[in-house]
Amino acid sequence: MRLRELTIRNFRKLDSLTVSFPKGLCVIVGENNTGKTAIIDALRLMLMSSREFDALRLNDEDFRIGTDFAPIEITCTFCDTTDAEEVDCHECLVDIGNGKFEVRLNARVEFNKTTRRANVKMWGGETEGGSLPSNLYDRIAAIYLQPLRDPESGLRPGRNSLVSRLIDCLTDDAQHKDFETITTKANEDIRELQPVKDAQNDINDQMEAIAGLELRQNTDLVFSDSNFYRIVAGLQPLIDKLPFTLNGLGYNNLIFTAATLGTLSEEQAVCVPDSIDRGA
Repeated sequence: MRLRELTIRNFRKLDSLTVSFPKGLCVIVGENNTGKTAIIDALRLMLMSSREFDALRLNDEDFRIGTDFAPIEITCTFCDTTDAEEVDCHECLVDIGNGKFEVRLNARVEFNKTTRRANVKMWGGETEGGSLPSNLYDRIAAIYLQPLRDPESGLRPGRNSLVSRLIDCLTDDAQHKDFETITTKANEDIRELQPVKDAQNDINDQMEAIAGLELRQNTDLVFSDSNFYRIVAGLQPLIDKLPFTLNGLGYNNLIFTAATLGTLSEEQAVCVPDSIDRGA
Protein backbone atom coordinates (compact mmCIF):
# COMPACT_ATOMS: atom_id res chain seq x y z
CA MET A 1 0.00 0.00 0.00
CA ARG A 2 1.07 3.60 -0.45
CA LEU A 3 0.21 6.92 1.13
CA ARG A 4 -2.39 8.73 -0.99
CA GLU A 5 -3.56 11.65 1.12
CA LEU A 6 -2.77 13.58 4.29
CA THR A 7 -5.25 15.94 5.99
CA ILE A 8 -4.16 18.36 8.72
CA ARG A 9 -6.19 20.75 10.90
CA ASN A 10 -5.08 23.22 13.59
CA PHE A 11 -1.43 22.17 13.52
CA ARG A 12 1.03 25.01 14.07
CA LYS A 13 0.46 27.56 11.28
CA LEU A 14 -1.86 25.27 9.32
CA ASP A 15 -5.59 25.91 9.64
CA SER A 16 -6.78 23.21 7.24
CA LEU A 17 -4.71 21.49 4.58
CA THR A 18 -5.05 18.40 2.39
CA VAL A 19 -2.00 17.05 0.57
CA SER A 20 -2.35 14.43 -2.17
CA PHE A 21 0.64 12.23 -2.92
CA PRO A 22 1.06 10.74 -6.42
CA LYS A 23 2.86 7.47 -7.04
CA GLY A 24 6.63 7.49 -6.92
CA LEU A 25 8.93 10.16 -5.54
CA CYS A 26 7.18 13.18 -4.00
CA VAL A 27 8.95 16.48 -3.34
CA ILE A 28 7.43 19.25 -1.21
CA VAL A 29 8.59 22.67 -2.38
CA GLY A 30 7.66 26.06 -0.97
CA GLU A 31 8.82 29.36 0.45
CA ASN A 32 10.35 29.51 3.92
CA ASN A 33 7.93 29.31 6.83
CA THR A 34 4.96 28.11 4.78
CA GLY A 35 4.39 24.77 6.51
CA LYS A 36 6.68 22.25 4.80
CA THR A 37 8.14 21.11 8.12
CA ALA A 38 4.65 20.87 9.62
CA ILE A 39 3.65 18.43 6.87
CA ILE A 40 6.70 16.27 7.54
CA ASP A 41 6.12 16.35 11.30
CA ALA A 42 2.47 15.40 10.84
CA LEU A 43 3.66 12.35 8.93
CA ARG A 44 6.13 11.59 11.72
CA LEU A 45 3.27 11.59 14.22
CA MET A 46 1.16 9.26 12.10
CA LEU A 47 3.69 6.89 10.58
CA MET A 48 6.19 6.31 13.37
CA SER A 49 5.48 4.39 16.54
CA SER A 50 5.72 6.38 19.76
CA ARG A 51 8.52 3.98 20.75
CA GLU A 52 10.65 5.17 17.84
CA PHE A 53 13.54 7.49 18.63
CA ASP A 54 12.43 9.85 15.84
CA ALA A 55 8.73 9.85 16.69
CA LEU A 56 7.24 13.33 17.16
CA ARG A 57 6.66 14.60 20.70
CA LEU A 58 4.04 17.36 20.77
CA ASN A 59 3.81 20.29 23.17
CA ASP A 60 1.73 23.44 23.61
CA GLU A 61 3.57 25.27 20.82
CA ASP A 62 2.26 22.79 18.23
CA PHE A 63 -1.36 23.96 18.63
CA ARG A 64 -2.55 26.67 16.26
CA ILE A 65 -2.32 30.12 17.84
CA GLY A 66 -5.61 31.93 18.38
CA THR A 67 -7.75 28.79 18.61
CA ASP A 68 -7.52 28.34 22.42
CA PHE A 69 -5.84 24.98 21.91
CA ALA A 70 -8.37 23.60 19.45
CA PRO A 71 -7.62 19.91 18.90
CA ILE A 72 -5.09 18.99 16.25
CA GLU A 73 -6.62 16.55 13.76
CA ILE A 74 -4.59 14.50 11.27
CA THR A 75 -5.69 11.78 8.87
CA CYS A 76 -3.61 9.55 6.59
CA THR A 77 -5.19 7.54 3.78
CA PHE A 78 -3.44 4.65 2.05
CA CYS A 79 -4.47 3.07 -1.24
CA ASP A 80 -3.33 0.16 -3.46
CA THR A 81 -3.68 -2.30 -0.60
CA THR A 82 -2.98 -6.00 -1.07
CA ASP A 83 -5.22 -8.75 0.31
CA ALA A 84 -2.67 -9.49 3.04
CA GLU A 85 -2.52 -5.83 4.05
CA GLU A 86 -6.31 -5.60 4.22
CA VAL A 87 -6.41 -8.64 6.50
CA ASP A 88 -3.73 -7.23 8.81
CA CYS A 89 -5.30 -3.74 8.87
CA HIS A 90 -8.97 -4.70 8.78
CA GLU A 91 -9.73 -2.34 11.71
CA CYS A 92 -8.63 0.59 9.52
CA LEU A 93 -10.42 -0.25 6.27
CA VAL A 94 -12.72 2.18 4.46
CA ASP A 95 -14.97 0.85 1.70
CA ILE A 96 -14.55 2.98 -1.45
CA GLY A 97 -16.86 0.86 -3.62
CA ASN A 98 -16.44 -1.75 -6.35
CA GLY A 99 -14.99 -4.17 -3.83
CA LYS A 100 -12.02 -1.90 -3.10
CA PHE A 101 -10.79 -0.59 0.23
CA GLU A 102 -8.40 2.00 1.58
CA VAL A 103 -6.61 2.11 4.93
CA ARG A 104 -7.26 5.21 7.03
CA LEU A 105 -5.43 6.30 10.17
CA ASN A 106 -6.76 9.13 12.32
CA ALA A 107 -5.33 11.14 15.20
CA ARG A 108 -6.73 13.81 17.48
CA VAL A 109 -4.41 15.67 19.84
CA GLU A 110 -5.93 17.58 22.76
CA PHE A 111 -4.11 19.86 25.17
CA ASN A 112 -4.64 19.51 28.91
CA LYS A 113 -4.24 23.01 30.36
CA THR A 114 -3.83 21.64 33.88
CA THR A 115 -1.01 19.21 33.22
CA ARG A 116 0.31 21.17 30.20
CA ARG A 117 0.47 17.94 28.23
CA ALA A 118 -0.64 16.99 24.74
CA ASN A 119 -2.72 13.80 24.71
CA VAL A 120 -2.82 11.84 21.46
CA LYS A 121 -5.73 9.58 20.53
CA MET A 122 -5.44 7.41 17.41
CA TRP A 123 -7.90 5.11 15.69
CA GLY A 124 -8.43 3.41 12.35
CA GLY A 125 -11.25 3.50 9.80
CA GLU A 126 -14.18 5.89 9.64
CA THR A 127 -15.65 5.53 13.14
CA GLU A 128 -13.86 7.10 16.08
CA GLY A 129 -13.06 4.63 18.79
CA GLY A 130 -11.81 1.89 16.53
CA SER A 131 -8.55 0.28 17.52
CA LEU A 132 -5.28 0.17 15.63
CA PRO A 133 -3.79 -3.22 14.66
CA SER A 134 -1.08 -4.33 17.06
CA ASN A 135 1.27 -4.95 14.13
CA LEU A 136 0.39 -1.76 12.24
CA TYR A 137 3.90 -0.32 12.32
CA ASP A 138 5.31 -3.60 11.04
CA ARG A 139 3.43 -2.78 7.85
CA ILE A 140 4.73 0.78 7.55
CA ALA A 141 8.35 1.34 6.56
CA ALA A 142 9.18 4.91 7.54
CA ILE A 143 12.41 6.71 8.39
CA TYR A 144 12.68 10.35 9.36
CA LEU A 145 15.71 11.88 7.63
CA GLN A 146 16.70 14.68 9.94
CA PRO A 147 17.63 18.11 8.55
CA LEU A 148 21.11 17.76 7.08
CA ARG A 149 22.73 20.23 9.44
CA ASP A 150 24.03 17.87 12.13
CA PRO A 151 24.66 14.46 10.53
CA GLU A 152 27.16 13.54 13.24
CA SER A 153 24.32 13.02 15.74
CA GLY A 154 22.87 10.26 13.56
CA LEU A 155 26.24 8.59 12.94
CA ARG A 156 27.53 8.81 16.50
CA PRO A 157 27.72 5.41 18.26
CA GLY A 158 24.56 4.55 20.18
CA ARG A 159 21.50 2.30 20.17
CA ASN A 160 19.67 4.64 17.78
CA SER A 161 22.52 5.37 15.38
CA LEU A 162 21.74 4.69 11.73
CA VAL A 163 24.74 2.36 11.48
CA SER A 164 23.47 0.13 14.29
CA ARG A 165 19.93 0.14 12.85
CA LEU A 166 21.23 -0.89 9.42
CA ILE A 167 23.31 -3.75 10.86
CA ASP A 168 20.34 -4.85 12.96
CA CYS A 169 18.19 -5.03 9.81
CA LEU A 170 20.86 -7.10 8.04
CA THR A 171 21.35 -9.57 10.90
CA ASP A 172 19.01 -12.45 11.64
CA ASP A 173 18.60 -13.89 15.13
CA ALA A 174 20.93 -16.82 14.46
CA GLN A 175 23.78 -14.44 13.59
CA HIS A 176 23.54 -12.56 16.90
CA LYS A 177 25.59 -15.34 18.47
CA ASP A 178 28.47 -14.72 16.04
CA PHE A 179 28.84 -11.14 17.29
CA GLU A 180 28.55 -12.19 20.92
CA THR A 181 31.06 -15.04 20.63
CA ILE A 182 33.72 -12.75 19.17
CA THR A 183 33.14 -10.13 21.85
CA THR A 184 33.21 -12.68 24.67
CA LYS A 185 36.56 -14.06 23.40
CA ALA A 186 37.99 -10.54 23.11
CA ASN A 187 36.87 -9.74 26.67
CA GLU A 188 38.58 -12.87 27.95
CA ASP A 189 41.85 -12.03 26.16
CA ILE A 190 41.87 -8.42 27.34
CA ARG A 191 41.02 -9.47 30.89
CA GLU A 192 44.29 -11.48 30.97
CA LEU A 193 46.47 -8.46 30.19
CA GLN A 194 48.48 -7.47 33.23
CA PRO A 195 47.56 -3.74 33.24
CA VAL A 196 43.88 -4.72 33.22
CA LYS A 197 44.40 -7.17 36.08
CA ASP A 198 46.30 -4.54 38.06
CA ALA A 199 43.59 -1.92 37.52
CA GLN A 200 40.87 -4.37 38.50
CA ASN A 201 42.73 -5.36 41.68
CA ASP A 202 43.30 -1.71 42.61
CA ILE A 203 39.60 -0.93 42.22
CA ASN A 204 38.54 -3.93 44.29
CA ASP A 205 41.08 -3.16 47.03
CA GLN A 206 39.88 0.43 47.27
CA MET A 207 36.23 -0.71 47.32
CA GLU A 208 37.00 -3.06 50.19
CA ALA A 209 38.67 -0.24 52.08
CA ILE A 210 35.66 2.03 51.52
CA ALA A 211 32.74 -0.39 51.93
CA GLY A 212 34.26 -3.13 54.02
CA LEU A 213 34.66 -6.82 53.28
CA GLU A 214 30.99 -7.69 53.78
CA LEU A 215 29.58 -4.97 51.48
CA ARG A 216 32.27 -5.08 48.82
CA GLN A 217 31.27 -6.35 45.39
CA ASN A 218 33.87 -7.53 42.89
CA THR A 219 34.36 -5.32 39.84
CA ASP A 220 35.28 -6.85 36.50
CA LEU A 221 36.68 -4.84 33.58
CA VAL A 222 35.50 -5.54 30.03
CA PHE A 223 35.90 -3.52 26.88
CA SER A 224 32.36 -4.17 25.60
CA ASP A 225 29.06 -5.66 26.67
CA SER A 226 28.68 -8.99 24.86
CA ASN A 227 24.99 -8.38 24.06
CA PHE A 228 24.42 -8.08 20.29
CA TYR A 229 22.57 -4.77 20.47
CA ARG A 230 25.24 -3.21 22.69
CA ILE A 231 27.94 -4.40 20.29
CA VAL A 232 26.44 -2.88 17.14
CA ALA A 233 25.60 0.29 19.08
CA GLY A 234 29.34 0.87 19.43
CA LEU A 235 30.12 0.70 15.71
CA GLN A 236 30.87 3.87 13.81
CA PRO A 237 32.12 4.69 10.30
CA LEU A 238 35.80 5.27 9.52
CA ILE A 239 36.57 7.22 6.36
CA ASP A 240 40.03 6.51 4.95
CA LYS A 241 40.94 5.16 8.40
CA LEU A 242 39.94 8.40 10.11
CA PRO A 243 36.95 8.96 12.47
CA PHE A 244 33.91 10.39 10.74
CA THR A 245 34.05 13.35 13.15
CA LEU A 246 37.08 14.60 11.22
CA ASN A 247 35.11 14.66 7.97
CA GLY A 248 33.54 17.72 6.44
CA LEU A 249 29.84 18.37 6.90
CA GLY A 250 29.04 17.67 3.25
CA TYR A 251 30.61 14.22 3.18
CA ASN A 252 29.05 13.25 6.50
CA ASN A 253 25.71 14.24 5.02
CA LEU A 254 26.35 11.76 2.20
CA ILE A 255 27.21 8.97 4.65
CA PHE A 256 24.15 9.79 6.74
CA THR A 257 21.92 9.71 3.66
CA ALA A 258 23.44 6.44 2.41
CA ALA A 259 22.92 4.75 5.79
CA THR A 260 19.35 6.06 5.93
CA LEU A 261 18.47 4.78 2.46
CA GLY A 262 20.05 1.42 3.23
CA THR A 263 18.08 1.10 6.47
CA LEU A 264 14.83 2.12 4.79
CA SER A 265 15.38 -0.42 2.03
CA GLU A 266 16.10 -3.24 4.47
CA GLU A 267 13.23 -2.33 6.82
CA GLN A 268 10.82 -2.26 3.89
CA ALA A 269 12.01 -5.73 2.85
CA VAL A 270 11.28 -6.96 6.37
CA CYS A 271 7.87 -5.23 6.53
CA VAL A 272 6.72 -6.60 3.17
CA PRO A 273 7.90 -10.17 2.43
CA ASP A 274 8.83 -11.01 -1.16
CA SER A 275 5.73 -13.22 -1.48
CA ILE A 276 3.49 -10.18 -1.08
CA ASP A 277 2.85 -7.60 -3.78
CA ARG A 278 4.51 -4.40 -2.56
CA GLY A 279 2.51 -2.07 -4.76
CA ALA A 280 4.08 1.21 -5.86
